[in-house]
Amino acid sequence: MDPKYTQALVLVLFASILGVSNSYLNKDWQYSDWGSKRGSHRPGYTATPNKFIVGGSANWTFGFNYSVWAFKSGPFYVNDTLVFKYDPPSEKNIHPHSVYLLPDMWSFINCNLTRGVKIANETQGAVFKYDRPSDKNMHPHNVYLLPDISSFINYNLTKGVKIANETQGAGEGFELVLKKWKPYYFACNASDGCHCKVGQMKFFVLPYFVVDIIDIGN
Repeated sequence: MDPKYTQALVLVLFASILGVSNSYLNKDWQYSDWGSKRGSHRPGYTATPNKFIVGGSANWTFGFNYSVWAFKSGPFYVNDTLVFKYDPPSEKNIHPHSVYLLPDMWSFINCNLTRGVKIANETQGAVFKYDRPSDKNMHPHNVYLLPDISSFINYNLTKGVKIANETQGAGEGFELVLKKWKPYYFACNASDGCHCKVGQMKFFVLPYFVVDIIDIGN
């Protein structure tokens, strides 16, 4: 892995954190013309948490760039819900997906799921959404949560935790609520990590932590 690439990803992460701090100081910032002129994709925080289908209409599938999706769909906030949808295992889906939550950026970058937590198995694509294994889905997906940035950058899923198996992406999909203000690194470990390394089935989000600012002047 090119050190410059790794440094760039780390800088993006810290820039996101700084953006959170900036939002505390001016809650109206995201509603101003400043954000729209710079291509912001989503309005500011609302009292009601939002629900996102991971990948949109593409769902949780091989070959889709989820890092780009996460960038375009953000910002995310604490208590927002991610929905993973994917097909369960079947005769046509012999490489079903799952969902792992990785512990840090290194696990995420390297697709290292060894310390990740499996939060949705191959049958839970009900709401990371992906198809169950079947005759037509011979490579079903799953979802891993990776422990750190190293695992993410290097596609190292050995430390990841499988949070959704190959059948949990069906129906309404596998749902995960972003309960804490921390980076969440996701990946699919189907076909021994090929879906993560080659199929671009990985992304991370850093939800905003919302606080009420007291106006001392009033």
